[in-house]
Amino acid sequence: MNLMTRLAIDPKKKEAILTAALEEFSKEGFNANTDKIAEKAGVSKGSVFRYFGNKQKLYIAAVTQAFDTLIDNTDFNVWKDSPDFVHMVINATRYKLTLEKRYPTEFALAMLVYTKDTK
Repeated sequence: MNLMTRLAIDPKKKEAILTAALEEFSKEGFNANTDKIAEKAGVSKGSVFRYFGNKQKLYIAAVTQAFDTLIDNTDFNVWKDSPDFVHMVINATRYKLTLEKRYPTEFALAMLVYTKDTK
């Protein structure tokens, strides 16, 4: 049996790590603690790095997932269906609040990335 067969990727573990990372990065940005991520995911810290390589790759995966979720669930007609600029801004603001309530973790991480996280 080769090493790769023995160490097969467990999709549930990978998803648990990514979910925990998304939560922690949404609160702390890149400064999130990988020990906390591992603990929340119910895996060892070594597993975090085995599945994602390093903290930066895990961060990129979490940010990518956050943006993918938001983009996949955004109705861009909110902007197109407005009769004028003022209504577009009002509709977009209301819609932003709806998305923020529906996807609070993803939205928090996206806003953190846009506003201050530089890693």
